[in-house]
Amino acid sequence: MSISSSRASSSLPQTSETADGITTTHLSMQKRKTGILPMTEADRNGRNAASNRRLRHKHVQTSDLVGLGKLMLGILALGLIVVVWQRKSLVNEQEIGGPIKVGNAPVDIDDSLREHPLHRYESLQYALDNSKIVALYFAASWCPMSTPVTNLIHDYFDDILLPPPPTNNAASNRRLAQRHGLSLVHVSSDVDEESMQKYIGKNWMAVPYNSPDRNALKEHFKTCAKRELSALGFKRKHEIPTLIVISGTSHEVLTFDGVRDVREYGAQAVDTWMELASLSDALSSKFI
Repeated sequence: MSISSSRASSSLPQTSETADGITTTHLSMQKRKTGILPMTEADRNGRNAASNRRLRHKHVQTSDLVGLGKLMLGILALGLIVVVWQRKSLVNEQEIGGPIKVGNAPVDIDDSLREHPLHRYESLQYALDNSKIVALYFAASWCPMSTPVTNLIHDYFDDILLPPPPTNNAASNRRLAQRHGLSLVHVSSDVDEESMQKYIGKNWMAVPYNSPDRNALKEHFKTCAKRELSALGFKRKHEIPTLIVISGTSHEVLTFDGVRDVREYGAQAVDTWMELASLSDALSSKFI
């Protein structure tokens, strides 16, 4: 072969056959000019297919997240309904079927009060009527476990509590223009009234020492000191100190673990209780 024919053949486009039997033209001159090969129809189809796969994958991921979110919200709502209903049942086991009792004596009470059993405790009414949340504090001055909790309450809450009403009965029964955030009512297990009065903190309310409400509330919530069990005669569920947090509007128990909340969250425990009260009030008005 002559040199001239060899040069001529090298300037022609080179061809090769792929495994699929498709002949591909390698345009070496164009490659030198542009640095890339032109996109074939197969390349375009491949790119479109890859793009479609990415879009489908992204759509599946989004759908999965939306579905998971709906499932979580549904489980949360169902759980809150169950919790509110159980608390309504646990607060007073005698509400459903049979007369309501304080101690061993049956109490006549109409149906409207059965819905809010705490209405029968006169010593709680001012706090319930004028507070968004009410903390019932079962404790005693002689109890070494009560002292650290009491000190935390002094540090975090005494200055923000709803003050007790004046001593006259008319003032203690009145409603304020708007509800205060938090009130605390002390249910004492002290051995005498003097010890109880010395133990009460700033802005605390207290169930009067000689009031029948004091022991009735212990039985209602199954909460007392061990030394009181023989005299009170019920099966205890909670020892002292116990801080039971209640919604002032729905009267639902928000938590029996207020002591743990105060230890873990400090002053921010009130924010947690406020959120629980909002949920409890909404669920109570809608489902109960």
